[in-house]
Amino acid sequence: MAQPRPIDCPIAHRRAGGRTVEVQTVVIPAIPLVEARDHFLTNLRWKTSRLSGKRLTASTVDKYRYRLRRFEKWLVENDLPLDLGELTAEDFQQL
Repeated sequence: MAQPRPIDCPIAHRRAGGRTVEVQTVVIPAIPLVEARDHFLTNLRWKTSRLSGKRLTASTVDKYRYRLRRFEKWLVENDLPLDLGELTAEDFQQL
């Protein structure tokens, strides 16, 4: 039976043969808000509602367009980047 060791004397771990792991970094390209908004609104007119199964109306698209423009205006007023990837958690806390 092994003798108990004092807490201040750590057990020496044997090091196995070293392994190297290659980590690939993924670069996410910048997506400007204006481009994302246009793409979203263009594809939105072909969507159908999950509840009713009907195509979304023009008023729904207008509602989303208005909200996105308000968000863009808020970004400009607060001197924040229009690239969504550059926004930080602190920026979203201001929202």
